[in-house]
Amino acid sequence: MSEFTGVAPPLSGWGDRCLAVSRCAAVMAVGAVPFSSALTSVACAVMVLSWAISGQAVATLGASLRQPLGVALTVFFALAAIGVLYSSAPWSDRLHTLWGWRRFGYALILLGVFAPEAWKQRFVAVFFTAASLGLVASFLSWVDIIGTRSGEFTGIVLQNHATQGIVFSLAILCAAHYARNTSARTRWGLVAAMALFAGNIVFVTPGRSGYLALLVAAIVSGVMLYGWRRAHVWLPTGLALAVLTLVASPMLRDRITQGWNEIDAAANPAIASAYTSMGIRTVLYGTTIELIRERPVFGHGTGSFGKEYSARVARQYTDWQAAPGADPHNQYLYIAMELGMVGLAAFIAVLITGFLALRASPYGWIGGAALAIWCLTSLFSSHFRTFPEGHLIGLFLGAMLAAAPSPPGSQMGLRHLR
Repeated sequence: MSEFTGVAPPLSGWGDRCLAVSRCAAVMAVGAVPFSSALTSVACAVMVLSWAISGQAVATLGASLRQPLGVALTVFFALAAIGVLYSSAPWSDRLHTLWGWRRFGYALILLGVFAPEAWKQRFVAVFFTAASLGLVASFLSWVDIIGTRSGEFTGIVLQNHATQGIVFSLAILCAAHYARNTSARTRWGLVAAMALFAGNIVFVTPGRSGYLALLVAAIVSGVMLYGWRRAHVWLPTGLALAVLTLVASPMLRDRITQGWNEIDAAANPAIASAYTSMGIRTVLYGTTIELIRERPVFGHGTGSFGKEYSARVARQYTDWQAAPGADPHNQYLYIAMELGMVGLAAFIAVLITGFLALRASPYGWIGGAALAIWCLTSLFSSHFRTFPEGHLIGLFLGAMLAAAPSPPGSQMGLRHLR
C-alpha cells in the first residue's frame, strides 16, 4: 500500500526496546484473536510484561491519563474494583469478573504507547492480513475443501460465528482505510475485497451480530470513501444492494425470521415451551431490570449477576425460564445491575470520550467505527467482556485512538513514544 512510508526512529536503551516488544506483542495479539485464544493470551501477557519492566510504564500511563478516554477508562475500572468490596457474590466470582475486564482494559496501556503512526500501520496491516486469511479459509470450508470448527455452521473457521462476522466487518473498515490512501487501480481491488468480506457475512456467516456490524461498517466506509456530499449516490445504491441481498440470501432471512419468531413465542405462554436464544433474552432483560430497581445507584456489586439472577428466576419460574444465567446478553443492563447507574454513567463516559477521540490520528475513525459496532451489538450481547470481542475492542481502541506524539519541547516529550 502506498501509505507504508513511515519509518520508526531507531531504538536506544532498554526502555525503548521493551516498549517496541510490547507494541509487537499487541500487533501479534490482534492478529491472533480471530484464531487462537491461547496465542492471544500469551501475546497480551508479553505486551503487559514488556510494558511493565520497560521503566517507562509510569510515563506512558501518564500519557494515557492526559487523554480524556484514558481518564474515563480509569474511573470505570476503579468503580469495578470498588464493586468487588460490596458484591453479594462469592469472592471467586468477584475476582473472576474483575479479571475479565482486563481485556477491555488493555486500551489504557495502548493509549500511551501506540502514538507513533508507523505502529498503527503495522497494527492495521497485520489484522487485515489475518482477516483475509480467515476469509479464504472460510470460503474453502464453505465449499467443503477444509473443515469447519467443531459444532459450528459450515464456513465458520474463526473463534465462532459471531466473532467471524465482527472480524470481517472490521476488515472492511481496514480495506476502506487503504482505499482512501492509494491509487485508483488499487482502490478497485480493495473495494472488491470489501465486497468479498460482506458477501461472506451475508451468505456464509450466520451471526446476527455480524449483520449489525456489517451495517455500521458499510455506512462508515461509504462516508469515508465518498463523503456525505455524495451520499445521494452511494447511500441509495447501498440500500438497493441491501434489499437484493435480503432477497438473495436465504440464510440471512432465516436468521432474522428465527430471531423474531423466538421473541414472539417467548411473549406467548401458550407456545413458549422451549429454551431459545432470543426467547431467553426476554426473561434475562425483564429480570435484570427488576434487579436494577432493587439497587439502582451502586448495584449489587462486581460479579454478582450470576448469583442474584439465578436465585431470582429459580423463585419465579419452574420451566425453561428458570435456567440460571451468568450474563443478561446486554452490556448496559449488565453494568447497571452490578455497578448501578453510577457505573453505567462511567461506562457511557468511556463511550463518549472514545467517539470524541476520533480526530486523534488518521486511524481514529477506524477505532470510532469499531466502538460504534460494539455499542450496537452489545445491546444483545456483552461484547466488551467476552474473550475475543473484549480483546478486539480493547486493542483497537487503544491502538487506533492513541493521540499523536506531542511536539518537541512539550512536557511529555518524544523519547518514550518512539
